[in-house]
Amino acid sequence: MRRLSRVPVQGAGAPTVSTRLDLHLVVAPGAAVPVPSCLRYDVRDPYAVFLDLHVGLEAPVVWAFARELLATGLREWTGVGDVTVHPGAGGGQNVYVSLRGEAGGAVLRARSRDVGGFLWRTERLVPIGSEREHLDLDLLLCRLRRHPSSGRMEDCGCRPGGAAPM
Repeated sequence: MRRLSRVPVQGAGAPTVSTRLDLHLVVAPGAAVPVPSCLRYDVRDPYAVFLDLHVGLEAPVVWAFARELLATGLREWTGVGDVTVHPGAGGGQNVYVSLRGEAGGAVLRARSRDVGGFLWRTERLVPIGSEREHLDLDLLLCRLRRHPSSGRMEDCGCRPGGAAPM
């Protein structure tokens, strides 16, 4: 597995949701190994969820993917590429997340009610479909151009209204 690069998080001090997840690495039919993990959501990155996998390294392996992908995966098979999500057979008590990277792949199983509870908490902060209202596009564009460590517009060299000096 690998760490995915992503757009820098905007601002500081925004509400977050996190939950420990009872996640299992599926190694064969009927055989799984527990993987300490956490699902996180940050209003400053309203379209994404983060899955922290604690696999014995100094820092967790972090995967970022669309919150909507995770929500849809509770009901039906969804995703293309590095991350797919789908409900388990027999009543959907489990949800499966498949991660593929340069070094290989993994299929992880979680209880649907745990993932659903996490998503419910995220939707109380930012309802699905309203993410755009929580993006500061001017700041995001400025940070992409300047790569500052600060989340403040003034520190990024941008003028009010989003225009960056040339």
